[in-house]
Amino acid sequence: MDNTTDQAVRKPQFLGIHTKNTVLKIAQALEFMLRIFFFCLSKNIKVVNVHTLSLLPLGVILKLIKPSVLIYNIHELETEKLGWSNFRKSVTKMVERIFIKYVDRTIVVSPSIARWYADKYRIQPTIILNATHPHKQHRNMQKVIDRFQIPHDTTVFVYAGSLTTGRGIEKLINAFGQINSCEKIIIFLGYGDYYQKIAESQKYYKNIYLHPPAPFDELPVAIQGAHFGFALIEKVCLSYYYSLPTKLFDYISAGIPIICSNMPELHRLVQKNQIGIVIDDLSVHRIREVVQSVDQNTSRRYAKNVGKIQSVYSWKNEEKKIFEIYDSIL
Repeated sequence: MDNTTDQAVRKPQFLGIHTKNTVLKIAQALEFMLRIFFFCLSKNIKVVNVHTLSLLPLGVILKLIKPSVLIYNIHELETEKLGWSNFRKSVTKMVERIFIKYVDRTIVVSPSIARWYADKYRIQPTIILNATHPHKQHRNMQKVIDRFQIPHDTTVFVYAGSLTTGRGIEKLINAFGQINSCEKIIIFLGYGDYYQKIAESQKYYKNIYLHPPAPFDELPVAIQGAHFGFALIEKVCLSYYYSLPTKLFDYISAGIPIICSNMPELHRLVQKNQIGIVIDDLSVHRIREVVQSVDQNTSRRYAKNVGKIQSVYSWKNEEKKIFEIYDSIL
């Protein structure tokens, strides 16, 4: 944090092209870190806020050169990411163990991740949920329903977020494809690896729709009016297993009941507040059964409970924790 200005500065990258080449990715990372390092040398810094493990060493260097407070504000379990090999996990855990000793405050996004860091490093992280701002009920989904000419007595399910591995996308496509009825339809809002497959699926199935992704700050407004939102996180890595994904709070902000997988934090939040259904067996058969067992009346019953907790799981509450942290260290 530079106390001479309150404006954000985004540093460009000469090598800022998308690539899967490992050598080029390393070069990009080094170039980015050098740019940030030299930019910060001339600044009067009181707080260094790092959001990924890859930048933690740089954060420590800046903390030591510019005596300041170092905040490690991470958005997932950094050493247990999807697709990482055991070797890479071992290396990153070693790096994190070395550098986290210099961190003044650690911020995580779920109680399970907080317990993991407490057990591993004997620290007490602050939990700040990925909650969203509360939104007035505009029911913008009605525009989407009208656009796709969906009958008004149809039960509308929505998946909002990244269309990537480990989120139950393919199982949802197969489950709704087997139903193939206009009484139960699903609308995917997002982009990712499964985008093209969903685009192809909507040509063959009358109850599968693809909508362009909405800006993250507008997503709760965009999906208002749907009857259920899916959060079928799969146990493909420990980071996913312990997660409390942003889409969960997008659904709550939009007033939508949730159908989720049986991950610890998802199960706890949904069951505790009675705001939806937890699926124990994340199979196509079971997903289809749950979809066929609910309707608009079921949604209305759960939606009453969603309305009761919207002010609880709100960014207004979470941002207070951030202000408290900065007030205590500045």
